[in-house]
Amino acid sequence: MKYRPYLLLVIGLLAILLLTNCSPADPGGLPPTEMTQGGGDIDASPLAAGVQDVEGVVLSGGDQTAEGLLDAPRTFAYEVQLDSGAVITITYTAYPPSPAGENQPQPRLEFQDGVINPGNRISARGTYDPATTTLTVEADSDFIETFSE
Repeated sequence: MKYRPYLLLVIGLLAILLLTNCSPADPGGLPPTEMTQGGGDIDASPLAAGVQDVEGVVLSGGDQTAEGLLDAPRTFAYEVQLDSGAVITITYTAYPPSPAGENQPQPRLEFQDGVINPGNRISARGTYDPATTTLTVEADSDFIETFSE
């Protein structure tokens, strides 16, 4: 029994080691949107509120309009990774041909192949809201252009 204190010490150290390695990973207090896969930090909010020009790569997105609405304005939202590494949402609303639609602002929309596809490069100007990380393209001076990488 002369080894009992050492045995208890080793078991205690192993328990402490095991508990510290099983604790949830703390990314340093950063929200998940501010981390890269490699663990490096990026600035997830490089844009200030207001009109901004951005460039990046389309990750996903498309028509967000509820099913069954045929002659209604169509809202589109795309997740975009900016060249800075930040991920934002770019939205715009397309109006069907109608007198009401003619009175709406007409941002310039130029899509390669007529649609926005994941993997396309995108350049856009719109009004950025840092609270929702959304760039809304809606004014006559706003635009969206896509092209191949």
